[in-house]
Amino acid sequence: MAQARTFKSRLDRVDRKVDREPWHDDHAKAMACRDLEDALRKELALYREIEDLDAELRLSWAKGATYSAATERRIEGVHHRWVKRNAPLLAVIRRYRREFGEVEGADEFLRIHREAKSVSDELLEDAARKGD
Repeated sequence: MAQARTFKSRLDRVDRKVDREPWHDDHAKAMACRDLEDALRKELALYREIEDLDAELRLSWAKGATYSAATERRIEGVHHRWVKRNAPLLAVIRRYRREFGEVEGADEFLRIHREAKSVSDELLEDAARKGD
């Protein structure tokens, strides 16, 4: 019974492939790469926005605004979540680079993610030492 299902699923897959245009798979892969590049652009823009907020906050404190530990922790939390939410993209980038060679925006994304993760890890270690 299981063998019949396996055979049927394989036959279904081959049947669908025969009906597709020969260029279909390559086109679908290329579009997936473009989707990844779009996602990288969006995530880089979001990271820049986080960094801009952080810089604006620190500048306001330097100019005499009242320091807020809660606001600082909130920005650090946003930073940590950005690093964590984008970690799965690292493997996707590696896979697409093997397949396509160049992935637009990948070098910048990888550099920023690496730097952001380093900062995030340091903040987490500091918080752990302080007992937060």
